[in-house]
Amino acid sequence: MLPVDHPLTIYQGDTRTFGIALERNEGTPEDPQLEPIDLTDCQARAQFRYRERGDLIASFDCEILDPPTQGQITVTLSHPEATKVDRDGVWDLEVISPDETVRTWIRGSVTAILEVTR
Repeated sequence: MLPVDHPLTIYQGDTRTFGIALERNEGTPEDPQLEPIDLTDCQARAQFRYRERGDLIASFDCEILDPPTQGQITVTLSHPEATKVDRDGVWDLEVISPDETVRTWIRGSVTAILEVTR
């Protein structure tokens, strides 16, 4: 399954926090039955780069919320990391399962707005 496309706009230097709920459709496209992804004993990570396969520019902090069976993640780009975002790029979020299987759930373009006050 391909990652969901989710573009972001980042204001350089500003802390940015948002929530993500990972779900899978256990039904059909016509009659969706969304169930949360169980993230028990999983890890999540997200990164920003200027282009795919480019150098790492900034890392997001990812926290899997309790209970992990609800599939919710809080993603934060801290001030020091957001200061590094000085032009447009791409980002994605991966989940690493206990058996070390890696799955990218979300990816997207990033529009950077440059800060004025420093």
